[in-house]
Amino acid sequence: TFAIAVDGKPRNCRLAMQASPAGEQLQVRIEAPTVAYKKLTDLGMSEPVSKRMIELLAVDRGLILLSAPGGGGLSTSFDMAVETADRLLRDFVSIEDAARPPREIQNVKPFRFDARTKKTPTEALAEAMREYPRAIVTRDVRDKDLVSELVRLAGDGQLVILSLKAGDSIEAIGKILSCGVQPKQLAGVLVGSLSQRLVRRLCPKCRDQVAPPPEQFLARVRMTAEQLPHIYTASTEGHCRLCQGSGYFGRTALFELASGELIRRGIAGGAPGEQLRQAAVKDGMRSLRDAGIQLVVDGVTSLDEIQRALATQGGGQSPPPAAAPTAARSASPPARRPAP
Repeated sequence: TFAIAVDGKPRNCRLAMQASPAGEQLQVRIEAPTVAYKKLTDLGMSEPVSKRMIELLAVDRGLILLSAPGGGGLSTSFDMAVETADRLLRDFVSIEDAARPPREIQNVKPFRFDARTKKTPTEALAEAMREYPRAIVTRDVRDKDLVSELVRLAGDGQLVILSLKAGDSIEAIGKILSCGVQPKQLAGVLVGSLSQRLVRRLCPKCRDQVAPPPEQFLARVRMTAEQLPHIYTASTEGHCRLCQGSGYFGRTALFELASGELIRRGIAGGAPGEQLRQAAVKDGMRSLRDAGIQLVVDGVTSLDEIQRALATQGGGQSPPPAAAPTAARSASPPARRPAP
């Protein structure tokens, strides 16, 4: 990663090398200066989840987790969540890696750590606390000591918003616990755990109908063939100019939000991941899979695409990995439709 200045303003860039039929290909990605989205629902978030997230972002204290797999659009959603929170009446600070500075957000003061100068994340946090902030945000958390200190501060009256890589909202909770945080301590501060997956949208010009839908699918959505006469799939013709033959055009996201009293009780009691997931559902969580199935019913994407996007859905509780997230794009790259 590196940065350039355009009209006096920094723009983050990423340099990558990949193989091509003609040899090695060098690729430079330049971060867009502004986010293309105005509100949480623009990301694909349903109205109920969006409304609940706005309520959670307005609380005075506690911990909010945002998670996704690598390359899952987490940077964009994190920025949107922070921009949705009230940054005028509360002082926000951001704990950032100087080697990978994120996009600047108005009224959020950055404090950077840097491995090159041996300045640690906890030292950057200590410097930020001298400003007496009311909210602390940090992206792609990797440092266990930083996680432990942020959870402590969330219990002392700070609003803490952090992101990390995880397969779903329950796995994100497990990764926080794996950093040495005590279950009762986490249960006392957790406000909500939001997770997402990116899925490709079907090309509106060349999508094909599947009629009738598979019986198992109809049973899952509790509908009859008369109520849902067809669903859509990506075209295999490969001649569409709009999607360049990929069958898909643009992307959206699936979201699940674990938040409520039952899941906090489960965390405090040391319940395993599956029990926590059941508790979250009882609290009102709609799973990533159910969110994806609704998009299939609505004709936004295909059943094959949902299966592909959720194929790697995990439930482990390993520490946060080291890869960096990438921002969501408004359109998908031209690629052939994957096999079911």
